[in-house]
Amino acid sequence: MVSELDLLNAVVEGKELVKFTAEDLMSKNPVTADVETPVTDVVKLMKEKNVIRLPITAEGKLVGVVARCDILTSIIEPEFMTYM
Repeated sequence: MVSELDLLNAVVEGKELVKFTAEDLMSKNPVTADVETPVTDVVKLMKEKNVIRLPITAEGKLVGVVARCDILTSIIEPEFMTYM
């Protein structure tokens, strides 16, 4: 996963982004949450780790990404929520 912070760090280090692959710049061990993690715990994790977007996994495989704005939207506009 390449975050905005990864890109900013590369720029600060003087790297020319066009010369690097995503693998060169990405966070090697990103913080993740399992699909079964309660939303309150996801929010706590996001605050503790200071992340805006959090990869979501199922059985160790990436299944999605949740952003702070996704959580806020689901609270503020619940009529727009869809359930699988």
